Amino acid sequence: MYSELHASADVCSSCQAVTNPKGALVEETFEEWTVSPDADAEQNCQSCHMPTYRGQAAPGAPER
Repeated sequence: MYSELHASADVCSSCQAVTNPKGALVEETFEEWTVSPDADAEQNCQSCHMPTYRGQAAPGAPER
């Protein structure tokens, strides 16, 4: 089912700011993206990681 939330980079933000068990920031991919040329060009996470295509999402699944 379509989810508007999954069409926005906001859904990615919580997993793309990684801290270690002591609370130190290890990865801040989402923050880096927010100040990148891609964000200015309205290219969100989904543009690269979830491109639109027609086909099966998994073996044996219906085409969509």
